[in-house]
Amino acid sequence: MASRFLVAHRVDLPEARKMVATLSQSDTPAAGQSTRSAIGLATAAKRQRRIGTAVQIAVFICFGIGVAKSTFTGTHLLATAAIWFISALAWHIFGPSSFGFMLGKQSRVTTAMAYAFVWLYQLFMFGWIFPLGFGIYRVTTR
Repeated sequence: MASRFLVAHRVDLPEARKMVATLSQSDTPAAGQSTRSAIGLATAAKRQRRIGTAVQIAVFICFGIGVAKSTFTGTHLLATAAIWFISALAWHIFGPSSFGFMLGKQSRVTTAMAYAFVWLYQLFMFGWIFPLGFGIYRVTTR
């Protein structure tokens, strides 16, 4: 597939192979060094993802406990869940398709803001499930 693309754009394949073969070994990084750094970055990313997931689950559990211990009636919780779901669905359909502030110059502050915004976005999109569940429970056990 790649060779067809190169031929279609009139790239001389034998000449390209010759140029790649003549690259000196000093121009390319050592195989072991690049592999180790890539593995280190992957391990750090996995650790950060696990920590973020654990924090999200803990906050969702606290949110669920707060809704469960609230004094709202079942019908109020069902109405809240319905309004929350409709607004989340509308945001998902009509909202922005990308988060523009994530694309600029990367710093710790912008990265923290991006993580916070994505976390709040997830809470907004899936948080309606708690009032719905507890509302159904309170209405059916009445």
